Order: sequence, then C-alpha cells, then structure tokens
Amino acid sequence: MKREVISYIVKAGLLFIVYYSSATFGLNLNAVSNFAALFWLPTGISFAAVLVFGYRMWPAIALGALFTNYIHGAPFLVACGIAIGNTLEALVTVFIMQLFVGRKPSLARLNDVFIFIFIAAFFSTMVSATIGVTSLFLGKTLSASYMSTWSAWWIGDLLSDLVVAPVLWLWITGQKLQSGLIKIIETVFLMICVIGVGIVIFSEQFALPIQQTPLTYLVFLPLIWAAFRFGPRETATSTFLFSLIAIWFTAHGSGPFVHAKLSESLLSLQSFMGVIASTSLIIAASIAERREFERRKDDFISFASHELKTPVTSIRIYTQLLQKVFIKKKERKASDYINHIDEQIEKLIHLINDLLDLSKMQTGSLEFRKEWVSLQTLLQEVVENVSIASSRKILLKGRALPQLYADRDRVGQVLSNLLSNAVKYSPENKTIVVKTQIVSNRVIIGIKDQGMGIAQEHQDKIFERFYRVAESRIQMLPGLGIGLYLSRMIVKYHGGDMWVKSLPGKGSTFFFSLPLQRKHMRLFQSKKEN
Repeated sequence: MKREVISYIVKAGLLFIVYYSSATFGLNLNAVSNFAALFWLPTGISFAAVLVFGYRMWPAIALGALFTNYIHGAPFLVACGIAIGNTLEALVTVFIMQLFVGRKPSLARLNDVFIFIFIAAFFSTMVSATIGVTSLFLGKTLSASYMSTWSAWWIGDLLSDLVVAPVLWLWITGQKLQSGLIKIIETVFLMICVIGVGIVIFSEQFALPIQQTPLTYLVFLPLIWAAFRFGPRETATSTFLFSLIAIWFTAHGSGPFVHAKLSESLLSLQSFMGVIASTSLIIAASIAERREFERRKDDFISFASHELKTPVTSIRIYTQLLQKVFIKKKERKASDYINHIDEQIEKLIHLINDLLDLSKMQTGSLEFRKEWVSLQTLLQEVVENVSIASSRKILLKGRALPQLYADRDRVGQVLSNLLSNAVKYSPENKTIVVKTQIVSNRVIIGIKDQGMGIAQEHQDKIFERFYRVAESRIQMLPGLGIGLYLSRMIVKYHGGDMWVKSLPGKGSTFFFSLPLQRKHMRLFQSKKEN
C-alpha cells in the first residue's frame, strides 16, 4: 500500500508540475481574453494521464488548473470554474472512449480513431470551453466577445487532444522501438525531413520568392511516409514536431498563416493543424489495422497448416497400408481407388507445405540450406518426375547447366512448381519445352507451355500472393495463387529473378535466372575460347 501511495503522489506531483509549466507557455502565447490559449498543451497531457493512469489523477489536474489560472490573474471563483471545466474535459474524453470502444482504446484501430476525433475530443473540449468562458463572463473578466473567446478556447483544447495526447498515449503504452541500423537511420532521416519541410513552409526565406505556391501541403509527404513505413506513434510524433515548428514561426510573424494579430494567426494555423493531425491519425490507423489483419491471417494460415499436416499424414499412411492389403488380396479395383485417394492426398500435402512455406516466408523464418548443386542433374530429375506423374512429354533444349551454390530442395521446388503449372494449363497432347541458356553471368531457364496464355494486365500480378486471373476457365482449375509467389521469392533469395512472356491463346513461357559464381564464369569463358 505504501508503494502505491508513493507512486500515486509522485505521478500526481509530476502531472501538476507539467500541467503548470505547459499552461504557462500557452497563456503567454497571446491568449484571447488572457485565458483562452490557442495551443493549450495541458488538455492533451491531462487526457493521456487519465487514460494511462486512471481517473484518480483528477486532483492533480484540478489543482494544476486552479493554481495556474489564479496565479495569472483570474479571481479565485473564476479559477475554480475553469479548473472544474478542465478536469471534466479529461474525464469526459476518457469516459467516452471507454464507453464506445472498451477499457483499452487504441490509435491503431480505425474505429477507435474515429471515436476519439469526432466524438470524444470534439465534444469533451466543448465542455471545458463552455464552463471556462462562462466562468470568465460571470466573473466579469472577459475582455473579448463570448463567441470569439469560446472558439479560441475550444480550438486550442481540441488541437491539443489531436496533437499532444496521441504522442504521450502512444509512447507510454506503445511497443519498443524497431531495432536495426537501417530503421534507426530512416527514423532520423524522417525527423530531419519533418523539420526541413516545416522550415520550408513557414520560413520567410523560402516563402517570399514563391508566396503564391501552396507549400503548406508539403507536410503530407513526411506524414504519409511515417504512416506507411512506421506506424501511429511515429506519425503522431512527426505531427507534434511539425506543429511546434509551425507555432514557433507563426508566433514570430513568419509563414502562410500570419495576420495582423497573433491570436488571429494562431487561430488560422490551428484550424489547419487540426485537419493535418486528424488526417494523419486516420491514415496511420488504417495502415496499422491492415498490418494487424495481415499478421493474424498469416498466424491463422501457419496454425491451420500445422494442424492439418498431422491428420493428413496419418490418412496417407493408412491408405498405403490399405493398398498393400488389397494388392495381397488381388483386389485390383479397390487398389486403384486407393491409388487415386493417395494422389489427392499428395496434392493436399503439397498445398499444406506451400501454406507453411508462405507463413514462414512472411515471418522471415523460411530456412535455406545452400550447397554445391548440379543444376543439370536436378533439372533432369524434376523433369523426369513430372513427366512420369503426368504422362506428358517434356522436351529439354539448350546447353548443359553448371553447378551452383544454392538450396537444392528450394530450387527443385521452383522447377517442380513451374513444370506442374505448365502441365495444368496445357492441352494434353501438347509438348512442354524447357530451354536452358547462360547469358553473361546468369543461368536462365525458360519453361514454355502451349496453353491459354495470360493477358498483359495480369502478367505482373500473377506473382503476388493469392492472386488468380479472374477468368472462368482459369478459376475452374485448382490452386490458391501461392506457388508463383513462393517460387519468385525463393529465386530472389538466391539473387535471381522471375518473369513471364505470354500472349493470350498462344501459351506462356515462365523464366527464372540464377547468378553464376565467379569460378564457373571463368570456366565457361575458357571453354568458349577453346
């Protein structure tokens, strides 16, 4: 209990200090009627504190608001009214969020972001503005009109909720920073770009020569970058940093939002920043939600594939045992049926293996075991296996292939997948041609079928995950759109590439290349000279 009490006192004390310091900054920034700050940092700070540490933080908010306003000239009863409004504002915001989305709202969910922007922040800041300005009016300390003071108060609080609160909320409750030198460099470069864009937009040095150009919209470039490459936390941080730069320049009379009075300048600026903050939060949440959906989908595929593999393997064992029994009893017809079942089980096992490989590839855990492989021997083995299994003629053309340092099983998987596709999409009486060549420092293998072909608009997309050409004759054929994606990724891992050339009605040729090692390059060069 003592630890909890001490922890609470420390948190409340820090919140009080931070509240007072940030409130003093806002009130010194040419507040309307001396109390309606156009950038009221305490609103976002209070909301984040109550959301993270609970409703029990309200005394620190109330005392901070009372002390700040009283010290800056508000009569005691007026300061009490303002403190009540500011405290209720934070409590109402958290209450609305938890009422609509549960105990743990998240800015990585689009629904939560919409509730936060358009309901919680929008209406709770009206509570503070209404109680605060009414207190000033009743205390006869209102030096401007009621509505102008109310609008300045409301916009200042709303912007703090949209810009300040997400930064604190996400950094306190968020995950650890992404590690890796490249990610750190990209993060630093992002922040430099945010600062650079802010200076370009608001500095007179840049604004004067091209003052008719709407440079303000340049801010979307680094914010969209942050949303796509990082997440809500980095996006909110970038928006906060840009907002500080914008306020600093505008307060010093520079930038596209400067008017005769500083209060008017800040009012225009904050309206613009409110739109920027809302848009960036929505974009970041949309992307984060889609990433989470992809992660859960990959987890499900991985789990389902593992769970399916064991019973399917057991079924295959039992069918093989049954086949032996029927062969012994010379029940040929039953044996043939079992053989067909075994063929379908084989297809199912290949499908499950592809799904497992896909899930491993998405998580970066797909294993590769490289060794020196005779590519010519491997190609002949795969061609022979596919030819026997499908009873199709497969013709090998071109020069003999060398040894390569590669994963034998994975390269064989690529060859098997491309040849199986050629068999599947070609008429039964047509020959499949495999052509091999060595161009410069690369081995190129092309597998040509004489099937229906692929239209130009589909040729790049067919290598994407789960993509299948939306034509009825192709949709009728089995497949999930995984094989080509996996094959291309395996080839890319080996430093090669995969592509297709096709014309509708004239068949397709799938190519993939693998790099030659230097000693083999010298060997082929010497053979040519001889």
